[in-house]
Parts: sequence; structure tokens; C-alpha cells
Amino acid sequence: MLCDPEPQRACLRIPRSVWDRVNEHCRQEKPREACGLLAGRGGVVSRAIPLPNVSPSPERAYLADPEYLYRALRDLEELGEEMLAIYHSHPGGPPALSARDLEQAFWPGVVQLVVSLAGPEPEARGYLLPDGAVAREPDPVDVSVYERYGSTNLRNVIPSDPGGGPMAVQATGTRASILGLLKRSGGMTASDLGRELGISPMAARQHLAVLEAEGLVESSLRRSGVGRPSSVYRLSEKGQETFPRLYDAFLILVLKAVKDLYGRTGLQAIWDWRTEYTDRLHGPDLRQLPPRERVKALADLQEQTGHMVEIHEGEDEMVIVEHNCPIARVSREFPEICQGELTLLRRLLDLPITRDACMAEGADVCRYRVTLPRS
Repeated sequence: MLCDPEPQRACLRIPRSVWDRVNEHCRQEKPREACGLLAGRGGVVSRAIPLPNVSPSPERAYLADPEYLYRALRDLEELGEEMLAIYHSHPGGPPALSARDLEQAFWPGVVQLVVSLAGPEPEARGYLLPDGAVAREPDPVDVSVYERYGSTNLRNVIPSDPGGGPMAVQATGTRASILGLLKRSGGMTASDLGRELGISPMAARQHLAVLEAEGLVESSLRRSGVGRPSSVYRLSEKGQETFPRLYDAFLILVLKAVKDLYGRTGLQAIWDWRTEYTDRLHGPDLRQLPPRERVKALADLQEQTGHMVEIHEGEDEMVIVEHNCPIARVSREFPEICQGELTLLRRLLDLPITRDACMAEGADVCRYRVTLPRS
């Protein structure tokens, strides 16, 4: 059975290679329960993330190691991926959520994938608690394994639960397929998409309306002869960004080339240029503010660039805590960037500032302490 193109149930699409890794992980952990995450974009799984089970009774329950889980979620955020599913195994039981499993369903809108090893071949079923409430019966999820990316013919080799009522959440399988088709074609009408997906033009328009409301798709009118013009749908810039990008990898490559060609002096010239450029852009406006307001304004700038900032105010000190580094991979490769960042903040604030925690050095946050002048 194919994932329903006009689904009443949510659909989880898993590449064969990812499913094989999940299967291998579950078999390796037997008789313990295995657990992990499935990550991806646009409702399409791209990789599995096995996690250690630290439950006191690992043969009967699972508890993902909090430290490893936190690292995994942080990596997802850095890579712009979503947690699409949480999987765990039942080494000797059926692929159904137990009462203990329901108690651990902390993530509303995330598929719970249960893999049973009780039979000769693994069997998996997916469930969803849209509102995160454990008092209600979980909704079944259609789970499909497919052989390669880009295929719209999904071979459902994992049985899905035959019972259950209508879903209360949007299904992402068809919309992910639409995004893929628009990416490959450069633009299609609702009728074109309907033919490709085997659904009606009206159903295609309904999916397109949701994608357009989310800012992932945009449309324009196209005239072809007499008659009513057709709407042609294309990916927006935001829609383009749902597909894999290699910005970090490319930047690392460029910086390595600079280092090889011009040495550390070349890298330092880049950091210095960035400091001068950013200071010309923001420095004059910042430095005309009172010290406390200056620090808050700087924190706002950092928040706008994805640093997830919080501020702690003291009598003679303010602490800036950044929970995210937008260029974490790059700064781990080139720690000089972190020193350049500190130099830049000192320049912008014109106040004494030190850093006592840095994510590139293994800390959970970057933390800056700003000394305020005595009034």
C-alpha cells in the first residue's frame, strides 16, 4: 500500500538505508530496548540517531540518555533539521505503545515508532499524540520505507496499524513530495502536480495553499493561448532552504584555502575586516547609548543572528548568555573566530568584557561578562 496521497493519517517516509540502520541498532541492543531519533526535513527522514538507553530496567523500558539527547537536539538545530520521530524497540513484544511508553510521550506532534523483534522479521508501527495528551488513544501513522530519494512510488514494507480514526495534525508526506517535484521542475501547475502524485487538482491546490501560507511556495499567473490563465507554483527562497545546504562546509573550505595560501596573516585579515565592517554598521549607534542599554541593544543584535541570547543583570555587571552558535562547525575548525568575536564585542560596546564559557571549547553556552562603569 502506498502512503495515501490525500491522507487522513500522518505519513512517515523512511529511506531504506535509514530503516536498515534502525533495524541493526535494535538487533544489536536485544534483549535491551533500543532507542533513538529520526531526523530530516519537510516530513522526510534523512538519518537515524541512536541514543543510549539508561533505563534502570532496559529489558522492559527505555530512557534516552539526557546528555546524548541534548547533544542530538542541539545538532538538529544547528543543521536546520527536525525531530520527526522517536523510535524504540520491543525485543519480545508487539509493535504497540505500552502504558509506560505513553507516560514518556513528551513530544507532541512527533511520531512514536515502535519496532518489534518478536517475529522472524522486524515489524514497526507508528503512532502520534497530536496534543501530547496520554489519556486519549494514539492515532496510527502510515509508515513507508522507500528505496531511493525522489521516488513517489513508496513501497510500504512496514505494516501500519489498521485501526484508528482521522488525524488531527497535518500530514507532511504529500507536501514533501510536492516540494521535491517543484525543486526538480522549477515550477508546476496544480494539474501537473496532481498527475504526478495521482491526486486530483483540487487536492493538490489544498496542499499548495498550506505550503503557500507557510511561505514555502509562491505562485504566478501564466497565460497560454486563450482562456483562463494558470497558476504556476514555485519554491520560494524559504522553500529552497528546506533542501540540504553546505554553507558551513563551503565556508570551512574557503577558510582553509585562505590559510594555505596566505597563512594565519590571511585569516587575521578576514577577522579584522569583519570587525571594521560590523563596527561601521552598528558601533556608532550602540556607543551613544547608556551602558546598560548598550548591552541590551547588542544582545538584540546577537538574537537577530540566531544566538538565542538571554541577559542577567547585576549591580555592576551584566552577563550575556548565548545558547546557540550559528557557525558552530566553523568555529570548532577555526577557534580564532571566537577570539575575533570577543574582539568585536569589545569594540562595539567600548566596555570591559570577558568570556568564561565557549561552545567551541565544549561548553553548553557562550557566556560574556560585561563590567559596568560605577555611577
